[in-house]
Amino acid sequence: MESINYSISILLGVISGVFTSILIYFIVIFYKKIFLPWVEVISYKGIVISGKWNNRESKRDGSTYQMILDIQQNGYNIKGTFFAGSNIDKSDINYYFFSGQIINEYIVANYKVISRSKLGMGAFLLRVCEGGESLLGTIVFVDEEDMSIITFKDVRFTKL
Repeated sequence: MESINYSISILLGVISGVFTSILIYFIVIFYKKIFLPWVEVISYKGIVISGKWNNRESKRDGSTYQMILDIQQNGYNIKGTFFAGSNIDKSDINYYFFSGQIINEYIVANYKVISRSKLGMGAFLLRVCEGGESLLGTIVFVDEEDMSIITFKDVRFTKL
C-alpha cells in the first residue's frame, strides 16, 4: 500500500511540474509579447511613422518604378511590407517583409522577399525629414539575377 502512495506522489509531482512549466512559459510569452511592447509604446517619445510611404520614379524609357512601404510601429520597433515593381516589366514586381528600429530620427531595417520562389534581401537606412512628411536615405540590396550588391542613394519616400 505504501508503494502506491509513493507512485501517486511521484505522479502528482511530475504533473504539477509540467503544469508549472506551462504556466511559466505563458507568463514569459505574455511579458515579451504584450507587456513589454505596451510599456515601450507608453514610454516612446519619438516620432510616429506608421502608415504607407511611396517612392515613384519615372525612367527615360517611359517606365515607372514604384516602391511602397507599409510601416507598423510599436515604440522603437517597426515592421511591415515593402512593395517594389515596374509598370512595364511584370516579372520585376516583388513583395518583401521588413523589420527594424527607429533610433532618434533614423530608420534601420532589413527586408527579405515574402515569396519562397524568389531570392531577395536588402536593408534600408532612412532619415525622417520635413517634419515627418518624408523619409530620405539609402537602400542596399542583392540583385536577384546576378547576385551583385546594388545601392540606391537619395531615395525619398513621401507619406501617402
